[in-house]
Amino acid sequence: MFITKYGIKKTPPTIVQELYTIKMNPKETISDFNQRFIPQLNKLPAPSRPTAEILCGFYLLTLPTTVVVFVMNKDLQTLEENFEAAEMFE
Repeated sequence: MFITKYGIKKTPPTIVQELYTIKMNPKETISDFNQRFIPQLNKLPAPSRPTAEILCGFYLLTLPTTVVVFVMNKDLQTLEENFEAAEMFE
């Protein structure tokens, strides 16, 4: 309770930086990784969120190259579509 009430508040640029640097662990499944990525994304207030294209870019940077190639070949427009395509790769 103390931490939630008095914990360090992160600014939107800090949260975006964390999204940019989060990486998928070698033995982690894509769905498990998405379960880590999505809560981090949800910390961003809606007015501070980058465009869908930029968010998709952040997400693709976190994935292994083979998955990125698979997802990019689908030419998807939304982050949700990218999540689904990456999970299909598994």
